[in-house]
Amino acid sequence: MKVLLSILFTGMMLPALAWQQPKTNKVVKPAAPPPQQLPAKKVLMAGRALKDRILLRWAPDDPNAWKLCNKYGYAIERYTVARDGKALPKPELLKGDGIIRPQELEKWDSVMLERDDYAAVIAQAIYGETFGMEMGEQGAQNILIQAGELEQRYTMALYGADHSFRAARMAGLGWLDAKVKPNEAYFYRIRSLVPPAIMNIEPAVVYISLKDHYPLPAPRLSKVDFGDKIASVRWNFKTQRTLYNSYYVERSENGKDFKSITDKPYTNMTADDAKDAEMLTYFDTLQHNDKKYYYRIRGVSAFGEVGEPSNVIAGSGLKSSGVNPFITKALPSKKGYTVYWDFPDSLNDAIVKFSLSQASSMNSTYASLIDSIPVGKRSFEFDPGIVSYVQVEVLERGGEIRRSYPFMVQPEDSVPPSVPIALKGRIDSTGRVYLDWSRNAEKDLMGYMIYRSSSLNNEFSLVQDTAWKGNSFIDSISVNSLNREIYYAVAAVDRRYNQSKYCQPLLLLKPDVIPPSDAVIAGYELNDHGIRIRITPSSSKDVVKHVIYRKNINGMNQWEKIKDTMSSAKEISYMDSIKAGGNYAYTVIAVDSSSLESQPAQPLTVYIPVKVRGKINELKLGVDRQLREIAVEWSAMAENGMIKSFELYRGGDKQKISLYKVIDNRTATSFADKDLLVNTKYTYGIRAVFSDGGYSDMQVKTVVY
Repeated sequence: MKVLLSILFTGMMLPALAWQQPKTNKVVKPAAPPPQQLPAKKVLMAGRALKDRILLRWAPDDPNAWKLCNKYGYAIERYTVARDGKALPKPELLKGDGIIRPQELEKWDSVMLERDDYAAVIAQAIYGETFGMEMGEQGAQNILIQAGELEQRYTMALYGADHSFRAARMAGLGWLDAKVKPNEAYFYRIRSLVPPAIMNIEPAVVYISLKDHYPLPAPRLSKVDFGDKIASVRWNFKTQRTLYNSYYVERSENGKDFKSITDKPYTNMTADDAKDAEMLTYFDTLQHNDKKYYYRIRGVSAFGEVGEPSNVIAGSGLKSSGVNPFITKALPSKKGYTVYWDFPDSLNDAIVKFSLSQASSMNSTYASLIDSIPVGKRSFEFDPGIVSYVQVEVLERGGEIRRSYPFMVQPEDSVPPSVPIALKGRIDSTGRVYLDWSRNAEKDLMGYMIYRSSSLNNEFSLVQDTAWKGNSFIDSISVNSLNREIYYAVAAVDRRYNQSKYCQPLLLLKPDVIPPSDAVIAGYELNDHGIRIRITPSSSKDVVKHVIYRKNINGMNQWEKIKDTMSSAKEISYMDSIKAGGNYAYTVIAVDSSSLESQPAQPLTVYIPVKVRGKINELKLGVDRQLREIAVEWSAMAENGMIKSFELYRGGDKQKISLYKVIDNRTATSFADKDLLVNTKYTYGIRAVFSDGGYSDMQVKTVVY
């Protein structure tokens, strides 16, 4: 995980600044930039997992953004995205308590300031009336002075926050979450509450869990050079800059009892991207040359934690002649280059030999090229091979080695490295991407540029803006997106910044945590064979099947799977050859290649009528004018046991036949119709109604009354 902004500052003790009550708390509202004219500012954030809590640190990447955020504050949100090693279908949101902003001046009490010098630095940066700059100038000069003061306040506030987590929290730049569980994983998002109309500031996110806890490792002390009552303590600053931003230098006179010789953590004073910022050097003055001293270092993280001590390097001061060789020039020659240097001939008797060493950068470790050059020589021919720095060293008879200032030798080189091969990788369920490839063989290889894209049709973008030294890389991406495909490519770059072409892009599939979109029941048709259901399938690309369910609404009211269909057509048609009548509901679920299911489609309810079966065997009509009635008689059916009732239909001369009477007696075989008109022709029909809702065919006859 990348650290916050690297706050580059001197390692000297920073005195607590004098308090000055601000005259006003007003913040000048800058004019809104024209759309798409200025790039958005960002909030950068880092997380640190302890055994039972998670610490967060953040900071805007711009002084003006920091000033506005101090006024409007921040909002923090925590999303629980995984539990017991499984991604949650829906992240659980927990919002922070209110608006996070610097605490009021009254809360930065004197006890806190006496106990924490960094708190005093931050408080002065936020609330101090002035910050070490004269404000008497007018016009453009005054604007420049104010801009410089804001830059100083911003730098000092972030420097103090990097060395005191408690002060960082008071300054609205840190947060502690103790409501965490060891079986859960979280996304934290910090966002600025500055209105976008004033300044557009992008939020920051961090993925972390308690399982990410690790003890801070011991840094590596590279070397200690001893001179005449002086020791030069050197270590690599860049190799562990993601862990430590400053260091304590410790010394011991017996190899056991170490004490810090830097009151405050020591860090580099140059720009973070400078080539000579790779190594840090601390000079210690020795009281004696004939006494052995032991040195080690401890790193300090952005959360104010102090790591384990480094390895120990010991030595003693050496009496020196006080003269260093000086490289004057390096000229092309038959074998490569000839290096020329100056050293007084009068001191030849005081030295043992010259030697020549080489390094890939000015402050990296120098390797010996030629170990022994006669004391009378002042030049040497060699083949540098690649762009490099050389040093001439002189070994004095007292054992002290004195070195020249590094001199760059730069052969012409326009040939890029070979294209990296054998790129492979994988993505785990949390979105971490693991890549590795075969290492290039070029001696002047500086590293690799890693590129990423969501499509082969889109331009690849750099994952990080500096060359990656190794041939394996871990990236982090969001798995909660609809696009599952992601492509990676790697290019090699040498120390002359000649870059190879991309390797063959590698396609990786994100783990599937998003269910497919819902299918839709588009319609249905009833026919003699049953019911045909028409389905519009899910639009998700990774759907492998659709599962159709049915339930009898009048029955057990439980869904029953009736069909798995693998069809990829734009519309799916399914014939349900159901014979029984009644009310039925249908729905469908889409299932993707990761066995994730969509929500059920809106159910379709259909009434399926029972088919006509059987017929009353005989219908008789008898006219009795004395009783003034028509006797309607019929014969029983074979399905008599299932008959629920009879339906009697009647029609006249000018009336169509329609339902006339419902006879609820299932054993009835006759009916007397007395509601009659003389000289009228009547048509009668009779059919049986069954208990399951079906009915028989109708028997029809006509008579004249």
